[in-house]
Amino acid sequence: QGDSQKDRQGQQPEGTDPYILAAKIRSIEDVALEKLKDEMRDSFLNSIKFSDITFTLTTDDNISDAASSTRTNSQEEGSTIEFYGHKAILAARCEKFRALFCNGMMESRADQIPIHNVPQRTWQLMMEYLYTARYIYTHSPCLIFNCK
Repeated sequence: QGDSQKDRQGQQPEGTDPYILAAKIRSIEDVALEKLKDEMRDSFLNSIKFSDITFTLTTDDNISDAASSTRTNSQEEGSTIEFYGHKAILAARCEKFRALFCNGMMESRADQIPIHNVPQRTWQLMMEYLYTARYIYTHSPCLIFNCK
């Protein structure tokens, strides 16, 4: 009995191996993080729900994306697209938006901000990244925004 007790004392109780537990916790965290990203995209990305800012994108060319949920108003000089945002989320995710919304600038009190000559798809990709931390690679040229 002494030898069997010694063997049991040198082993971890079943299911408590720290490496296995750490892997399970990381797995649970990964699942929770992916669920949060999906919820942020589905509930808030370009959603009027709790929106406190509307970006009005005006482009010289008529850029549209059939999968988009944005509204387009055709005009002679181009297209106008409304994109809904949330100042708190954007300020938390991007220092440029934080400066825009938190430093007493005119835009911090505005409920609508005009954005000129940024392609709709570029704006959507940037916003999706800010809301979900997911980068969607595209072969089309796009603007680079320096957001953290």
